[in-house]
Amino acid sequence: MKKKDGAWLERAATAENQWVRAVILKKDHIAHGDARNIALNASEMAKNALGTSHTQYGVALLNLGLYFEVIENKREEASHQYLLARQRLGNDHPEYAEAMYWLGVYQFSEGNAKDRAVEVWGEALNILRQLPEKSERMADLLICISCFYIDDQPKKAAQQLQEALEIQRKKLGPRHAAVRDTEIRLAAALRTAGAMK
Repeated sequence: MKKKDGAWLERAATAENQWVRAVILKKDHIAHGDARNIALNASEMAKNALGTSHTQYGVALLNLGLYFEVIENKREEASHQYLLARQRLGNDHPEYAEAMYWLGVYQFSEGNAKDRAVEVWGEALNILRQLPEKSERMADLLICISCFYIDDQPKKAAQQLQEALEIQRKKLGPRHAAVRDTEIRLAAALRTAGAMK
């Protein structure tokens, strides 16, 4: 395979994996009812086109795990797929963190799985903490986790928001809209924490 062809296949697999994840995690997606076949086909295509050691095949396996956890509610099968993905990606790959970020967003928005959301967000955050540079996604995770703690443990939520704010200011600049939003969240968390004393 030519290098040019390999790059095209990799870009195509990346786009396919993003689409598959959207199909799985959006209940109102037009293809949501076909999510199983779509996820299975994407993993086969990635395996055949790029090989079983390629990152995008690992991502396709992560998507299968998401499918089993979110749609079929089969945590054991999902865990098996996550394990297979980690065997290909490595235990601390940013792609695993990204999948867990989106799984947490889905679970939290469903309202009945907030504990699971904070669990997978914690996994993702631990992975991103090991990287040499803090990322915007790390700030996103900290903000998400703060939403879990804001009502019962506002001081803990404020700590998460403070760390997120430091990252955002460095990455986005002090005047960015996301920075302002986090500043507002942090002020509210600190007010709530003060009122609970």
